[in-house]
Amino acid sequence: MTLSPYAIRWLTAAVFVLTGVWLVMLAGGAVATSLGASITVQMWMASLFPGCAFVPALYYLRRRTQDPEKIRAYTGLALVLTLMGVVVFGTTVYNLVQMYPG
Repeated sequence: MTLSPYAIRWLTAAVFVLTGVWLVMLAGGAVATSLGASITVQMWMASLFPGCAFVPALYYLRRRTQDPEKIRAYTGLALVLTLMGVVVFGTTVYNLVQMYPG
C-alpha cells in the first residue's frame, strides 16, 4: 500500500482527532466519577482499550524516516491500528451506553 504524503497527513490528523475524542471520554469518566457516578473497574478497563490502538498508530505515523519501504510499512500498520481503534472505540461506547441507559 502506497499513500501519498498528503494522504498520510490526513490519516495523521484523523488519528489525532480520534485520540483526542478518546481522551475527552476518559476525562469525562473521571469527572463523572468525582461527582459520584458509579463507574466500575471493568468499565475503566474497557475504556482504556481504544488507546491500545490509537497510541501506537500515532507513534508509527509520526516516525521520521526517509526510507520509502519503512514509510509504507509504518503507514499500513498505522492504518490497520486506526481501523481497529475505531471499531473498539465504537463497541466500547455502545456497550457503556447499554449498561447505563438514559
